[in-house]
Amino acid sequence: MPATGWKTPNEVYEEYGFATTMWGGFADAKTDNGVYCGNGMEKGGASHYLRLIIYNFTDADIPAGSTINGIEVEIQRKASVADSIVDFSVYLWRQMARVGDNKASAEKWPIVEAPKVYGGTADKWGLGTALTESYVKECGFGVELVITNSNMESAVTALVDVVRIRVYYTPPATTITTVPPSEAIEESTFVITAAFTDEEGDAVAPTAATWTLSDKQGTIINSREDVAISDPTAIENIVLSGDDLAFQDGERKTAKRVLTVEWTYDSDLGTGLPGKDKYEFKVTDLVVVT
Repeated sequence: MPATGWKTPNEVYEEYGFATTMWGGFADAKTDNGVYCGNGMEKGGASHYLRLIIYNFTDADIPAGSTINGIEVEIQRKASVADSIVDFSVYLWRQMARVGDNKASAEKWPIVEAPKVYGGTADKWGLGTALTESYVKECGFGVELVITNSNMESAVTALVDVVRIRVYYTPPATTITTVPPSEAIEESTFVITAAFTDEEGDAVAPTAATWTLSDKQGTIINSREDVAISDPTAIENIVLSGDDLAFQDGERKTAKRVLTVEWTYDSDLGTGLPGKDKYEFKVTDLVVVT
């Protein structure tokens, strides 16, 4: 499944809440460099809200029109004392509000820095269809973190090296509209050459392919819907003949037709990626000369 690289925030800040322990060194949570944003937490205390935003996801990361499948958040963190620091809440953040599910873990923070990943390849954090590619590209999209010190005997320092986000997505189907160089004659034979391409426009042999014949309004012609192409190669000739090219009720002299070809293919971006092509042509009536 295609995924972005890990992205880091461009802005980190805190907001006061019900707790009293403050974060410091906000800029140090922007990069994975072993320098930390820290919070010296009193015994039994809870932190202020730590918010990390402006991850700058763009069309170069997630193609426009993609479907978001899941989000991972990785927090690289550690604590000065073992078995003390624990998550209180881990939310996605958008438009000045926490959104979706709380992904807080009951796992205590380690004393040696280690990453903790929240979410997954198919985890939409409870947002369902609301989680779109434009949603995650907003500059205010990010993460909110609150932690507590479960140690009732001593203060503990919690340290965050970086908070990163990775997005899993399905790119939109490749769609091209092609006009064949000639017209078909009513009830004759007409060949359309279908060329299959990947997301870069390069030729590719599909893992599966089908074609559908319709008029301009989408009405299926001659029951030609989702016709499978056996063992498709990068270029296939689709032969239409007889009733495929017959006029329908109310059509005279010329009729517009659309051959829609859909396929799936594998590439470095993932497996089962979708492609789609439309070939438009006209059927003209057969003139008999006597």
